[in-house]
Amino acid sequence: MFRRQFSALVVASALAVAAIAGCAPPSAPDFVAQAAMNNLYLIESGEVAAAKGQSEAVKQFGQYIAEQHRKFNEELKSILQAEKVDVEMPDALDEAGQGRIKALNEAKSEEFDALYAQQQVNALKRAVSLFDAYAESGTNEALKQFAANVLPALKRNRDRAKKLTR
Repeated sequence: MFRRQFSALVVASALAVAAIAGCAPPSAPDFVAQAAMNNLYLIESGEVAAAKGQSEAVKQFGQYIAEQHRKFNEELKSILQAEKVDVEMPDALDEAGQGRIKALNEAKSEEFDALYAQQQVNALKRAVSLFDAYAESGTNEALKQFAANVLPALKRNRDRAKKLTR
């Protein structure tokens, strides 16, 4: 009996520590860098999908995502300027993003749509997690409001991307 209670306590403690560790919001510079990098990836991958997608649904989704995330990045830039936040937004994809774009460009026609859809689900899950954490507990009020405003669109897009995987 004691052993079971002790095991349950250890598991509960580990889950509580993990929950606390996972709840810490990124700093404003980290939020901006991660949000902008994710937007850059979604823009570029959307452009590839609009051109290379096999189904009309993938082409349309890619074009929509590219346009929407271009707007999100412009809005983010405007907030940084208006709030005089001294943070530089990345203007090129990191190595991981470049690798995902390369995989899309090299995908065979019959594999493209499935690969694109799965990449979008993953990227949008990361975005939802990032924006949710910052909207909840961010330190810069303007960025916090931006995250809260964009979050519903990210969730809708994530759900739309999941439908493309079926």
